[in-house]
Amino acid sequence: MKASQFFISTLKEAPADAEVVSHKLMTRAGLIKKLGAGIYNYMPMGLRVIRKVEAIVREDKSRAKTRQRAGVPDGQRWVARLARAAQGKATPDVVKRAGFRLAAHYLQAMKNGLPLDAVARFHLGNGARVERLNWAADLSAKGLKQSLGLMVNYLYDLKRLDKHRGLLAQGRIPVSSDIEALCK
Repeated sequence: MKASQFFISTLKEAPADAEVVSHKLMTRAGLIKKLGAGIYNYMPMGLRVIRKVEAIVREDKSRAKTRQRAGVPDGQRWVARLARAAQGKATPDVVKRAGFRLAAHYLQAMKNGLPLDAVARFHLGNGARVERLNWAADLSAKGLKQSLGLMVNYLYDLKRLDKHRGLLAQGRIPVSSDIEALCK
């Protein structure tokens, strides 16, 4: 059935008492109808629209995965360790691999049942997982000083938040297989 054949009462102009744009549009489209002062009723088409929007939001939430990036701290200690790791073979690839390995070990280190890094504590406590390390991701003066430009991605997967919190409660930091491989 075409929309022109529906029995929907539409208005050419917005009601005089309507102030909010959404109120004006929904009333003009026939999605809501005023019953009394401040009392509105959803019309059948309005209910259908709301249900479709709810379904879209629910679907997006179920697929939602977000990533957060943060620097890996303690840059001065990293510089000293990387300098030692690169002695005699100072190729950028060797330094990069050493940096990744040190960062992966640091991000999995715990003290008193909590991650060493405060930012990691926050993200992991909220159910995230250490997903990936990024070399030369923050080349600002502050980024180089704090973390030699190395940054970490935390993945928030809504389906696994509770699982990750449970791992953390057991004293294990949730990490991706790539980060785990760096620690072997």
